[in-house]
Amino acid sequence: MPERPSELIYALDEKPPWPHLLALGFQHVAVICPYLVMVALVADAAKLPHHVGQSAIGLAMIAVAS
Repeated sequence: MPERPSELIYALDEKPPWPHLLALGFQHVAVICPYLVMVALVADAAKLPHHVGQSAIGLAMIAVAS
């Protein structure tokens, strides 16, 4: 088995520890939330019906995920 390069923190089969994964998940949520709030604010400013605003936020979630 070849040695792992020194610049790699984790090998292909290793998982980071849970606290590290939770911190990365929180970072991901913190980056995405402002975009979803912006969609909600635009839908509210446009005085869209409630169900249309929900659909817009749902589409924004799909757009951010891709």
